Amino acid sequence: MNSITQQQDCESSSPICISTLTRQLPATCHHPYSPNGVRRICGQRFCSLECHLRYRKWLSLRLQAELKRRPATHTMRLTVEGDADDKELSKAISKFFRLLRRELDCECDYFAIAEWADGQRHLHILVRVPEGVRIPTKLVGELWARSVPRRRTTHYSARVENQTAIAKYVAKDLKNWKVELPPETFRGRLFSNSIGFFSNTKAMCQRGTLVRRQNKDN
Repeated sequence: MNSITQQQDCESSSPICISTLTRQLPATCHHPYSPNGVRRICGQRFCSLECHLRYRKWLSLRLQAELKRRPATHTMRLTVEGDADDKELSKAISKFFRLLRRELDCECDYFAIAEWADGQRHLHILVRVPEGVRIPTKLVGELWARSVPRRRTTHYSARVENQTAIAKYVAKDLKNWKVELPPETFRGRLFSNSIGFFSNTKAMCQRGTLVRRQNKDN
């Protein structure tokens, strides 16, 4: 995509379509009642289709709330061609941001989330750097290639123009958007972040709070 504006254009009035190459999640929650007997959706990421949607909505709202307080400055898309396991990718992203901080000589907080397309995993990343600091696309490509030696890589980088749109896009909280679920063998984390990206890390554990609040307001 060429800009965040194009990402907004993905939204429409059609229902969201969640699909995968290997499986479809069950339609309904496996844990439809809380311990006190109240009907609810548990919101676990791999429980059911409705729970996966709830999980993405929770993540989107959490990102929107954070970016409203402290906006992201850049968005990136990083890809490694071929099979790369969780440990390799985790080491690569850590090395990438070490190199980036060294090059920019400033604080650089990030949020990274994994996404699959045709069975190939890639990373969408939100970055926050001090005002006035530029991150050239060429630099992103060079540092990413150094972070994953002996592998073919691709990259995309741009400044964030719309905080709400980018939060919805990276969380795939979009209508009429085909989202490929992780393969059944995947046991890693869907997202990771630097210590300073979220102002309140405990809020990331309060799953569903923002979702319930929005539903109540609506």
